[in-house]
Amino acid sequence: MVGHSMGGLIVSLYAVKHSADISGLVLVDSSHEDQRRKFAALTEPPISAATDAPPAAPVGLSFTAFADALREKPWRGTVPVVVLTRSRQEATNGDPNAEARYALWMELQRDLANRSPKSEHIVAKNSGHVIQVDEPQLVIDAVRRVLEMH
Repeated sequence: MVGHSMGGLIVSLYAVKHSADISGLVLVDSSHEDQRRKFAALTEPPISAATDAPPAAPVGLSFTAFADALREKPWRGTVPVVVLTRSRQEATNGDPNAEARYALWMELQRDLANRSPKSEHIVAKNSGHVIQVDEPQLVIDAVRRVLEMH
């Protein structure tokens, strides 16, 4: 399964509930169940947190509901996992916590990569949040790598 941004929460929750049906995960700059809480703990609120705030959920889907369910029971497994993470910090718009937010984002991405003994964390060198557009070959290669590891 492949999930980008909030989609990472969705595929992770699916993996918790249907682990026998999962042969691997590719998480593309995936949201993390603790990101809201951890970002809120930074000293000053962001001026514009468009990239760190939860993405707008499609009608009928709740970021909070997915995050709460995963916080209660985070996905951990033994299937292959590739976590792709942006290397470019998005526009900071004067946010005094921009560097701290990006460092925290990287910490959350590493946590996702540590949830399987068969995991790999790759930082997309030329990408912002939408890695599948900025560096589509990385996503294709990650899917192939997961299939080969399985």
